Amino acid sequence: VLFFCISGYVIPFSIKGTLHPTVFAMHRLLRIMPLYVCVVTALLLLSALGVTPFASRFEAITAPEVFANYLLFFEYVDAPPVLGVAWTLSVEFGWYVLFAVYFWCFGHRKVIAASVMYSVCMIGLAVLSLLLDTRVPIGRIGMIGAAIMGYVICCWHLRCISWRAAFFAIGVFAAATLFCQWVSFGYFRHPNMTLFNVLSAWLMAIALFGFIAALKRMRQARIWRHPFVMVWARLSFGIYLLHMPVFMLLKNVFVGGVLMLVAVVGTLVLSEIAYRFIEMPGIRLGKRHFWRKSVASGVR
Repeated sequence: VLFFCISGYVIPFSIKGTLHPTVFAMHRLLRIMPLYVCVVTALLLLSALGVTPFASRFEAITAPEVFANYLLFFEYVDAPPVLGVAWTLSVEFGWYVLFAVYFWCFGHRKVIAASVMYSVCMIGLAVLSLLLDTRVPIGRIGMIGAAIMGYVICCWHLRCISWRAAFFAIGVFAAATLFCQWVSFGYFRHPNMTLFNVLSAWLMAIALFGFIAALKRMRQARIWRHPFVMVWARLSFGIYLLHMPVFMLLKNVFVGGVLMLVAVVGTLVLSEIAYRFIEMPGIRLGKRHFWRKSVASGVR
């Protein structure tokens, strides 16, 4: 949830004046897809080489299912996920598309109305779920709502809206989240998650992000610029994609505390390598593409 709040906050800051759709799309694709494609390819190769446990998990995977994984729509065609956490990336790209279309049409205008309308639509979907007696994955839709909440706070900090308007929109979203999660995990049941698990995570994330955003002293605290924090920030995407595959690979060799220690160290080392040799080249390529388009269109 915090990931989407932060994404909603920082993505608008990456727009310098005018949004060029091709530039925006290339920048986002080159930031996320190179490492994701490399990790999925590595897991499929480990499976082909018979390495446990990947061999047993992916031995029956078909070419169309592999294709669906590479393009991040595996959930929508009921294909087995090669990398489980990747479902969030498909939702993230959904947020990118929604933001690009909205900014193209309205800029930073009417963001409060858009946020409240989205929250009302979430409630409407939850009510429809109750009427049809069918569980709808409203949590995925709520993730984009969290990104919109981050966008609202971004607009407040850019002085496009007042703090009262911003926190009104946040309050409406929090209420919508409370109701929607009760429907998804209270009225209906999930095999792995309880209502308490979900609500505590969501409400704590909203409260924490709102608290830090509200206090200028917290936003500008020196700790965010501390080298130790910056290292974790730099490696965060690699850690996110790599931690589970590393753990699964090493649990065949190590157990207990030793497993945890080796898995953490291994994840950090691989994340640093991935950042230097996969992520950074993609970021540089995206920035060069942005610079060329900006010069060509006269945008500074």
